Amino acid sequence: MTYDIICDIINDMTQRIIKDIKKILQSQKNVSLETLNKILIFFDYTCRQPRSGSSHYTFSKSGCKHIITIPFNRPLKEIYVKTVIKLLDLEVWYEKNK
Repeated sequence: MTYDIICDIINDMTQRIIKDIKKILQSQKNVSLETLNKILIFFDYTCRQPRSGSSHYTFSKSGCKHIITIPFNRPLKEIYVKTVIKLLDLEVWYEKNK
């Protein structure tokens, strides 16, 4: 792959994340775990899926003391979305990157 192609791919991914962040900042209702998962992975969090009957996904980041645990519900409860927004400071990030 050439450098230009890689830059285009990264730019496209960033634009999709910006759209997802805008969507959850406008309304914390009806947010899917998949959307929150994409955002957290974009911010270098890793996801550990539930084991043996659990429904809780755990997100952690190397060098970061904050661990985010989110139960799989459709849609996610607003409190979990608000927690991610606050932890990642998404409002400030969005204003800088929109």
